[in-house]
Amino acid sequence: MLYSLDEAKNAEAAREMLEQGEWVVPTFNYELRTDKPPAHYYFMMLSYSIFGVNEWAARFFSAIMGSATILLTFWFGARYFNRQTGVWAAMALLASLHFNIQFHMSVPDPYLICFFTASLFFFYAFWNEQKSKFLWAFYLFMALGVMSKGPVAIALPGLAILLFLIFTKNLSLKKILSFKPFHGLLFILIICLPWYLAVHFQTDGQWTQEFFFKHNLNRYAAPMEGHGGIFLITPMIVLVGMLPASAFFIQSFKLAWQRRKEPAILFVSIVTLTVVVFFSTSGTKLPNYTMPSYPFFALILGYYFSQAISKNQLNKIAPIFLTVLGFALPIGGYVVLQGDKYLSHIPFVAAAFIPLALGGILSLVYLKDQRIQRSLITITLSWIITACLFFGWAYPLIDQENPVAKTLTELDLDKDF
Repeated sequence: MLYSLDEAKNAEAAREMLEQGEWVVPTFNYELRTDKPPAHYYFMMLSYSIFGVNEWAARFFSAIMGSATILLTFWFGARYFNRQTGVWAAMALLASLHFNIQFHMSVPDPYLICFFTASLFFFYAFWNEQKSKFLWAFYLFMALGVMSKGPVAIALPGLAILLFLIFTKNLSLKKILSFKPFHGLLFILIICLPWYLAVHFQTDGQWTQEFFFKHNLNRYAAPMEGHGGIFLITPMIVLVGMLPASAFFIQSFKLAWQRRKEPAILFVSIVTLTVVVFFSTSGTKLPNYTMPSYPFFALILGYYFSQAISKNQLNKIAPIFLTVLGFALPIGGYVVLQGDKYLSHIPFVAAAFIPLALGGILSLVYLKDQRIQRSLITITLSWIITACLFFGWAYPLIDQENPVAKTLTELDLDKDF
């Protein structure tokens, strides 16, 4: 069900826009909604037109964005590192439960993450190969990011690029002009400005004021809706969100530091840290904010895995930790569900996490025999299988018990409310 409040608001806003033939002013309950620009509404409206108005249609293009992000990550890794890095980076994303959850949701974040990732990958491609098609792809996806979530799609890539040019000693006027920034800005304005001006004038400036000040500046300056906390929350979200691959983050960043003179590893490291540090200093902290860093973090991890396999050396601490976690999750899940008065009749769904324990044990067996690649494959596949069980079996059963689902059975849906 579209039970999550954010999902429900975004999906309903798109439905209302489709119903009214509205392409400029977003509404929720037919009142102005100022939270986000319209890209994700447009994609959902298209999906509704093809598949009908339902939960699956609302989330369809989010899944497409997730698939595109994984393919782009593989492409970048294979092109600028080696094929094995691309494969392992893609597998790291596929195995991440948080990544899977985010790209199952009818919210704007999947679109921003995909467009942010594409824009920076194509920037690096142009920097490396000097092909104009990559430069215009960079500006195109930056513009789509602006249409998805606003100025953050320019600010974050711009900051990461600036730092990359500084660390590679390429920061000069001549180098900056080689990126045709004025042409790029004009290109972005041609794509974005018509809608931003239209919504500004049609709402007498209300959308503009609330979006830029309330939903951007105020969110960054201070906690909103109770989503605050210390700066350490943000890196912890990334480390937990990118499990199981992130269990190797110490070794991965150590290798990235040792190979920092290689432009590709330096680039993905700078982008990862830029996103994490930027949102660590934000007053409002949400798990989805740092997700644009995931594809770049995945490439750092994928590079480490490729080197570990080639050298047949892998640190044993991370697999042991993942095995212990693999036992703790099904047991802890069973205890939590059994203790919840609304879910105590379905504690068996915690069995969805059992593959983590089995995969952990098998990975340690392979590791003991120095079969590094098989050990890593086993860990990764056990998390992918768990994700399939969670979304295909466990969560649908839990979802049936939510208050909205229970209330619907008591309502006369034919009555005009």
